[in-house]
Amino acid sequence: MCSIIGSYDIEMVKDLAKLNEYRGQHSHSFFVLLNNKVVYSHRDYGELNIVDHLHKVDNDQNYYIVHQQAPTSLQVEDAIHPAQLGGHYLWHNGIIKNKCIKELQSIYRTSTDWDTKLLLYSLIENHKPIEIDGTFACLWLDPTGDVYVFRNEISPLFMDDNFNISSTKFDGSHSVPVNTMLRISMMNRMTQEVNTFKTIENPYFFA
Repeated sequence: MCSIIGSYDIEMVKDLAKLNEYRGQHSHSFFVLLNNKVVYSHRDYGELNIVDHLHKVDNDQNYYIVHQQAPTSLQVEDAIHPAQLGGHYLWHNGIIKNKCIKELQSIYRTSTDWDTKLLLYSLIENHKPIEIDGTFACLWLDPTGDVYVFRNEISPLFMDDNFNISSTKFDGSHSVPVNTMLRISMMNRMTQEVNTFKTIENPYFFA
């Protein structure tokens, strides 16, 4: 189980990191976006200590993305989020099924078994999750600097009107719409629905 946090407010980041601690603290990452670019990044094992990074983030235009992780499977490679391919970054909470992993490995001719990186390959090609079987709630940063927020029917993700994002519900937040790609423009702080997709299998759905 993992958690994803996003915010323009470093104090809110602290609060949401504390709120999401129960979802795992085996490893963490702390990324800072400014003017559509990653200007600071840190990945490490163990608990996140935001105080260690405050001297790097003294700009009120920054957008912060935090991932706290408890691995759900063994990986061949060092799998501290985000997965990165070129100028694309993907933070992922969830598990892609083994059958789907093998299919993605074949399609993209890669030996990686990190489901997050395989999902990123698919997003870069298709611009949305297509035939991705498993659970996922994600933030995807593309080379333009826009952030895409999306989840399928099985994974939680919450957001409020100030672009605070959390894997755990917080005051004033609402669930990110299921099966919908939302694009957040970091330059003008606007949200737009840009795509839809399907949840392949929801074990919790009852007709």
